[in-house]
Amino acid sequence: MESPALKIYYPSWVKLVRQYDTPTQTSTITGWVSPDGTQWTQVGETVTMTTLSAMYVGVVASSETAAAVASGTLDEVTASDTGDFYLAALHTTRTLPTTGGMAHYPLVLNAMNGFTGTVSVSANTLPTGTTVSISPTSPGVFEASDVALTLGSGATSGTSWFKVSGSSGSLVHGLDLALTASTPGSGALPAAWANKDIGGSFSGTGATYSGGAFTVTGASPSGQGIGGFIGTLDEFQFVYQPIIGNATLIARLTSTPAGGGAPRVGILLRTSLSGTAAYAAMLLNDTALTAVFRQRSTIADWSSDSTGSAIGTPGWLKLVRQFNATNQTSTVTGYVSTNGSAWTQVGTVTLATSAPVYVGLLSTTTSTSSTMTATFDNVSVGP
Repeated sequence: MESPALKIYYPSWVKLVRQYDTPTQTSTITGWVSPDGTQWTQVGETVTMTTLSAMYVGVVASSETAAAVASGTLDEVTASDTGDFYLAALHTTRTLPTTGGMAHYPLVLNAMNGFTGTVSVSANTLPTGTTVSISPTSPGVFEASDVALTLGSGATSGTSWFKVSGSSGSLVHGLDLALTASTPGSGALPAAWANKDIGGSFSGTGATYSGGAFTVTGASPSGQGIGGFIGTLDEFQFVYQPIIGNATLIARLTSTPAGGGAPRVGILLRTSLSGTAAYAAMLLNDTALTAVFRQRSTIADWSSDSTGSAIGTPGWLKLVRQFNATNQTSTVTGYVSTNGSAWTQVGTVTLATSAPVYVGLLSTTTSTSSTMTATFDNVSVGP
């Protein structure tokens, strides 16, 4: 029997948890998916079956048809019935200009089967011309550790891999991470930032940076934009960076967005780069540029809004995140301003998150056949 499918995107994590009851000779099994290896969503119903204490576990591939074969690549595979851990990276690949810079790879230490040990994190086989710093080197369970890789100037273009390992006694688990050095071109984003279409790959989208301003062009071929105007899948262009802990994101929309349909532009905190991730966004919507605090607290669920007044352009936006490490939650509050100094709160929400999340700028439209371009300056990310 199959349970209803939950749409996810690669790379994705999957998990099976088995609880064995000796007196009744039964196993209770649940299935889970995650976009980042930290925030998990149960898929389908919990199943209880009659079993022996010993069972087989592993990975599988099938095309479900006799006319074709299927293959898949899985990594970070862990199977354990005792206390153990694994590391999950918010970013596995980062890009820096050949002129140098610093790339951050936030990691989260995740526990299995009641693991409470101390884990030491280290990095080795570093790319040529780089140095690394890790803080903290011994994160607690479900705490974040920042791996910062510094690339010197004059690097050669290309992609290099290195390994980050966590060790606790005889337990050792690692992650392969990549750094790409590329020759900076006109309009290249600053080193700390990256951009991506969320919810698919769209034509005519992208982002550039010049003179202190980000120009972001997004699209929504199905008309779902940001927040599920038709369904629960978001479609937009995202210019982002990862953060750990408390943070404040500020940006100013310089002028009226240009494109077809109604604009959906603003700033965003998002738990993953999946199109169905939980998020909180401070938006300026429609031709009046009405302030809307939009949030989705459950993966693949519908969004909800708190609406403010129309502020026009230039319009200032702010998101403030307060992270609670004990509860693994983030309280996110959205504000708007006409001058960047007097702020009006529009909405707030508490989301289940790990310590690392993504923050940044977004642009999209309600049109299914056009793009929307928005320009932001005075962009800052700080504590």
